[in-house]
Amino acid sequence: MLTQSADNSVMIQNRNSIPIVSIDELDSNNVLVNERFKQILLTGFFYLKIPDESYNEIKTLKLFIETFGKRDEVKNEKGLLEAGYINQKKSQAESFLAERGDWNYLEEKQIYPVGVANLANVMANLGSKILVKALNVLNIPRSKWSKLTGKLSDNKGWYILNCNNFKANKSGIGLGPHKDFGYVTLVYNEKEGLEAKIKGEWVPIPPKEGHFIVNFGDLFERAINDTTKLVAIEHQVVHQNQNRISAVLFLDGAMDEPVYKYNKETKKAEEIYSTHKEYLQAMVEGLWGDGDF
Repeated sequence: MLTQSADNSVMIQNRNSIPIVSIDELDSNNVLVNERFKQILLTGFFYLKIPDESYNEIKTLKLFIETFGKRDEVKNEKGLLEAGYINQKKSQAESFLAERGDWNYLEEKQIYPVGVANLANVMANLGSKILVKALNVLNIPRSKWSKLTGKLSDNKGWYILNCNNFKANKSGIGLGPHKDFGYVTLVYNEKEGLEAKIKGEWVPIPPKEGHFIVNFGDLFERAINDTTKLVAIEHQVVHQNQNRISAVLFLDGAMDEPVYKYNKETKKAEEIYSTHKEYLQAMVEGLWGDGDF
């Protein structure tokens, strides 16, 4: 159930009111399906069914995340483009990040087990479907899609797979409050801990078996430039008393592309940052001014 608030926005009322979307709905042009999806864009979070053929690859990815922190070859891996191990100091997360150009390379080097690269590509393709669906139902002119998404709509964006192992023996918060930087995020996890800030209160976003959790990033909110249509929600992971894993696929714009917002009055894309890299550096400095996260 989606609840209408006093200011006429739609919000998640509680843990049981998070909407569920099927892949068929992403591909549908049905008027009622599109109207429902427009409402879902305002919740900031929803569940998306995992394709049946991806279940075995999910198991493979889980095993990698549970064990990568014990493997020196993973901790030392830098990849061809940008891949790396991070033992975060301000959270409980131990992470391994890699961008799309490294996924197959990491399998070939036996850093990733076979199947992880394909699963990451499946998640990236689903994220692209979500992006296009949102642009369509919001009636953003197709001629503006490439600019407004940093070429994500052309399949030329920046795609990062972030594998997290939240360690119960580390102190501090699971992951501090933040909005994702990019456009669309897909998350796989199996334990509670994720919370979203809804109307000033932290609401649990529990995992749902057989589903990804999807949320929108700050750049997508800026691009649409109308929070009565799409919102990026601040979220966090609370302190974990048991080890907890998550796999997160971030869809961002190409780093050398400008960042734009849509002006609905002029129907033009207006530049707000000279590059996505400039935006990312500004956001990272704002969250982690000392560069130490």
